[in-house]
Amino acid sequence: MQIPEHSPTVKRKRFLINFAFFALIFALSVALVRYALPALFPFVVAYIVTAILLPLVRLLNSKLKINKRILSVILVILFYGTIGVIVIWLLVEIAAFATDRIKDLPAFFQTQVRPFLVNLFDEIQEMIYNLDPEMAIDFDASVNSLLSSLGSTVMSVSGTVVGKLTDFAVSVPSFLLNIVIMVVATIFLLVDYDAIGAFITRQLSDKNNELLHNIKSHLGSVLKKYLVSYSLIMLITFSEIFLGLTIIGFKHAALIAVLIAVFDILPIVGSGLVIVPWAIICFITGDVGAGIGLFILWAILCVVRQIMEPKIVGDSVGMHPFLTLFAMLAGNFIYGGIGILLLPVTIALLQSLNASGVISIYKTVKPEPEESDPLSEAITKGVDAAGVLILKPFKKKLKAKKHSSGKKKD
Repeated sequence: MQIPEHSPTVKRKRFLINFAFFALIFALSVALVRYALPALFPFVVAYIVTAILLPLVRLLNSKLKINKRILSVILVILFYGTIGVIVIWLLVEIAAFATDRIKDLPAFFQTQVRPFLVNLFDEIQEMIYNLDPEMAIDFDASVNSLLSSLGSTVMSVSGTVVGKLTDFAVSVPSFLLNIVIMVVATIFLLVDYDAIGAFITRQLSDKNNELLHNIKSHLGSVLKKYLVSYSLIMLITFSEIFLGLTIIGFKHAALIAVLIAVFDILPIVGSGLVIVPWAIICFITGDVGAGIGLFILWAILCVVRQIMEPKIVGDSVGMHPFLTLFAMLAGNFIYGGIGILLLPVTIALLQSLNASGVISIYKTVKPEPEESDPLSEAITKGVDAAGVLILKPFKKKLKAKKHSSGKKKD
């Protein structure tokens, strides 16, 4: 006896099959991001660098008639060499600065922190003594024990951190091996990009090739909008920090603002990891005004970032700010720091593909006309204008290349 297609039993089976399928996809995505992605990181970077250098290689190859393999090797070495020199210089400076400051932590504790705490506890003890002399004696013994414990902890932390830095130095050979793999993989991809692409195309059906082409096209558009959006967020953050530090009265406000803005854009890290310890040190050293100013600046940065980031990113890629914020938090919880960017980009890509009819994963309705939002319109226009300015030189080169190739054919 055949069971009707719309019977409860068939519906339950279909639901269980779909649930198992999506659960398997979800588990595979978590395993891929948390375990496979770090292992494949050199190849991921190699592909991204290849995508950046490929238009330049094709342009120079057509203009200068230089062998593509030689040109690819030269450009890859120049690219990684330039980035490597800058990164290594920054890491050496930061590591030297951090090591010196960490080594000075015990002395800083004895000369700055301990006297500050002793004066604070003396005032508290005097207040307690006026209320109950016996309690003041117990309080004094507890304070001495606390200060001794804090001193031991600071020395222990200082030694541990210095040891970690030493371990990092020992792991440099493994890091260099990954760099070599990354450079070699980039050269291979850049030289044989068309051949590799043709091989992959031959393995797929026409339908899957069309889907892959649509995914690449929509992904490029989404990533461009994300890049421009976070550049705008970084500019806003820099402006806030520069203005705040200038008002507080710190020197080199522009340079500090640039460093913190770059630090703030990184997943998980945030500006608070720099500003909060800085404010605490200001309080300890007696610069109370600067400490209060830094805490106020940090609070403003947090509020503006939480409001503006989902708004700017959501409006630029066509996602609701609530969905953008939810995707960031869920991505961080499920996939770790990289998920803050990975999950919103994935959802934006799926939404773009669904809206264009390439895939159908949810039903859409025709949006009703709403009142214009000046802020959303300004953000969208600003992101689009910035994207046009960024891509304008590349479009000119591509147009010139097509024009020259057309003349050759004639």
